[in-house]
Amino acid sequence: MLSSTQAFDTVIQHGTLIDTVNELELENTDIGVLNGKVAAIGRSLPVQPTTKIIDATGQYVCPGLVDLHTHVYWGSTYWGIEADPLAATTGVTMGVATIQKYRSVIKGIKVRMDRDATNNTGLRGIQRARQMSDQAGGNLPLMIHIGLAPPSLADILPYLKKGDILTHCCTGLSNRLADDADHLLPIYHQLKEKGIVLDLGHGSGSFNFASAESMLANHVLPDTLSSDLHQISRSVNVYDLPTTLSKFLNMGVPLATVIAKATIVPARMINEPHLGVLKPGHPADIACFKLVQEEIVFKDAANNERKGTQRLVNTMTMVDGAILEPSKESPQHPWVVRDLATVAALDEKEECC
Repeated sequence: MLSSTQAFDTVIQHGTLIDTVNELELENTDIGVLNGKVAAIGRSLPVQPTTKIIDATGQYVCPGLVDLHTHVYWGSTYWGIEADPLAATTGVTMGVATIQKYRSVIKGIKVRMDRDATNNTGLRGIQRARQMSDQAGGNLPLMIHIGLAPPSLADILPYLKKGDILTHCCTGLSNRLADDADHLLPIYHQLKEKGIVLDLGHGSGSFNFASAESMLANHVLPDTLSSDLHQISRSVNVYDLPTTLSKFLNMGVPLATVIAKATIVPARMINEPHLGVLKPGHPADIACFKLVQEEIVFKDAANNERKGTQRLVNTMTMVDGAILEPSKESPQHPWVVRDLATVAALDEKEECC
């Protein structure tokens, strides 16, 4: 609580707050920030001459986005993106990238289980990952990348436990969860009965509009919405997490639901309950967005197109009460530039031939 002489450091005024717990939109709501924490939420919060005021009229205010599937190890591998410049312009305040030594910071074990990744190793990758998770105490979830079989989802299922994550759940490849007639396949029900989390993980090769629409036709949504942002997907069809979320908005999913699946739900998956929800005492990790009304064409990983009429545009990102200032991203690595040119050439050939 503030004393009678104490002022907020910052007040975000007149925005529509997204209540991620109840998936509600609370209009004309102020948020008071003090010492890096949310100090108060209400209407017409008091301000002092020293208080920084952010006018969020006509904007949506929500917790900083939590991107469950990203590649942010900039400069260390082929895939890594530079996270800090992106955070300032996308509203993402947390991206999830020897286990015993770093157990406090490692949130899970990622395993690629598709034909292109496993080659002749079969199920050895997931078998080893399961063993490592169990040795770490059994509460370290696996994140399983799926795509082309083999291995099939039926092969993978016995190694999964409640709380493990299946990423690329809207793939259009052979390990998809719905058929061409919009029927959910039996493996979907088996996964849900076992308590497996379904993550979107858009990526440059793993999101298919038809698969997502088949799931929505059955009133099924991914549990979490993530970007799978990396050096290639940053430039091809994904771009950022707000663009990914906008695709689901244009498929008819309510804004508050979309935001919840990119904030509070993934935060719970990685055991970070103080993230993904705004309430007094929690970190002031906050994002503001405009919902811009315009005609726009979205593409999935296979360049299938859907027309939309709205998209989320980030206007402010705050971490621990400090506003992130936009900065220029570093130039892409030369091998990424080369491969993007190859992708563009293949797309052009496909369109003309």
